[in-house]
Amino acid sequence: MLKTAIALFKFAAWGLFVACSGMLHVVEVCGQSNSVPAEVETSPSLLRPVWRLPGGRLTMETPAAASGTKATNAVAFMAFPPTNWWAGLVPLFEVERDGDFQLRRRPARGLENATDPFCFILPTEEELESGKIVGRWECTGTRPGGSVSWFVWELASEGEQLSGRFDQGSDFRVAYISGGTFRSNRFSLLVEYGMNQYELTGEWREGKMRGRWELQGDDDEGERGSWEAKRAETIRPRLPSDNKRVAPLYEYRRGPLRGGERWYEVGQGQGPPGPGWERPQRPLGRVWTAL
Repeated sequence: MLKTAIALFKFAAWGLFVACSGMLHVVEVCGQSNSVPAEVETSPSLLRPVWRLPGGRLTMETPAAASGTKATNAVAFMAFPPTNWWAGLVPLFEVERDGDFQLRRRPARGLENATDPFCFILPTEEELESGKIVGRWECTGTRPGGSVSWFVWELASEGEQLSGRFDQGSDFRVAYISGGTFRSNRFSLLVEYGMNQYELTGEWREGKMRGRWELQGDDDEGERGSWEAKRAETIRPRLPSDNKRVAPLYEYRRGPLRGGERWYEVGQGQGPPGPGWERPQRPLGRVWTAL
């Protein structure tokens, strides 16, 4: 009986040690994610195909008619799905203009709050600043009296130009980001909330941002205060090791700038069918070619 009791005690103590070790591991991981984006082991299987539908429109949903026999249902390129704001990647948005669907690095003006990313890709090699600013940010705004507001931004970039939205699950979902810039670590953003417009200016430093906000069109006694932001917990995926699969994504255009046709091609591919297509010099970003 005594031996049985001792054995049970040892077993219980070992179980408690394992449980505590697991808790410590979880605390360690969570603590890391508060300081830098959590980097997890991912495989190329997280990449998803972007399909080309008849007419050239792209989708990340597997086409019902895709049997591998129709060229119009071929995989155009590979990208990360919009399930996270992946650290180190930039979003692409699908924008509708005059019945024509286009891919853009920023959502359509005035529709930022209603537009989710289409997919996530690598920025161009020239966009050294985008990795600093694109993504989800947890922010606090402080008034002179000390009252504090908490909110979350989702920011996208195209060159030095910024756009984005407030977290659509929060009380600030009706606020509207009407524009902004980010250059040489200097940040500015215009926010419309109700009948008021606010300007936020600040600086990026060591992964965080802070600065001042001010109500526009007000006198010297008007509303103003400070703000700061840190990256929300996110995931930095491990990218495929085969860099030869990475290539620029170009948009080809035919017809008028508004309402014309669009075709998306990776690298120096065959290009779109038929004559009359033009390709801007600057790519939208970099994607992965299909295997």
